[in-house]
Amino acid sequence: MGLRKTVFGRKKSSFYLYFKTKSNSSIFNIQLTPTYTGIINVKLVGLTSNFIYYEGLHTSNQNFNLSNNTISEEIGYFLSVKEFVCFYINLPAKSVTMVDFSRFRCTWRSINQLQNNNITACVWGGAHLSTSSIGYDFSGNLNFTEAMLPINSSSTSAFSVLSVAETKVTDVYFLLDNFQNLSELTIGNSFNNFAFSAPITSLKLSRFTIKSVQNTISDIIFENCPMLKFFDFLSINILNITLNNCPSFETFNAWNNTSILDINRIGTSKIKSINIGANRFTSAIKNKIIDYCVDDGELNGWLQISKTPNSPTNTSGLATLKSRGWTGNSL
Repeated sequence: MGLRKTVFGRKKSSFYLYFKTKSNSSIFNIQLTPTYTGIINVKLVGLTSNFIYYEGLHTSNQNFNLSNNTISEEIGYFLSVKEFVCFYINLPAKSVTMVDFSRFRCTWRSINQLQNNNITACVWGGAHLSTSSIGYDFSGNLNFTEAMLPINSSSTSAFSVLSVAETKVTDVYFLLDNFQNLSELTIGNSFNNFAFSAPITSLKLSRFTIKSVQNTISDIIFENCPMLKFFDFLSINILNITLNNCPSFETFNAWNNTSILDINRIGTSKIKSINIGANRFTSAIKNKIIDYCVDDGELNGWLQISKTPNSPTNTSGLATLKSRGWTGNSL
């Protein structure tokens, strides 16, 4: 019997593909909590062997046995509903290779967890365009590229949170141009080069994280980002960070970036929290950062810029911040 007959041959109920996996786990757990009250039939079918790994009724949190997948074939997960309404998609580390989002509709504003799989194909559109989900975590999908993200405005306008760390997505400008409602973005990997040839500008971006980049980045400039509050730079080789006219800015978190040479603040940007531990800043740079914090006039801030090596010598600035209620191991 051919695959199409095996999966789609039922007269009373049509099955629709939602995702593919290569898992061979004896306990394969799926959490796709439905608000749908009717009966949902499920099939998990080997796309090479036509072997039916599971056939039965779906519950909101169910374990399947895929240990018979000894040939590492793709297994199709099929449901007997044309549209599946769920709270969120929770499929981290499931050896997922393909996801068809067009029949998912999420009703809870959540991040869809798809990290640490091997997704190489995504289908967007359809019912998913009416979703209220705010974002996706594709981090750890090592072969995931920009081409697997949606390009139509109906889908891209729904994205406000996106994590593509440890994927092949490297173009920050592509993401901000195509997903103009992004408020949180996490990017960076240990196997591609990253280049920032122009300032990063966004009307909506509030939180930006870049981590684990191996090549040296000479400059990252954030310019005219009115909502930007938080920069998170983790274990990267970057020389200079510049804030230019980011009036909502509050926090630097630049941990373990041993080659950072300077942080500059221009225009209306302000600082109320800074954590730049494990960075070998000179005393002069630390003194300048303290002056920024003093000049901004913020109360009850947080200062952690490491006393070793190169302790700051700006004792008057430190005293001023302490009198304003600032705390942290540098005070």
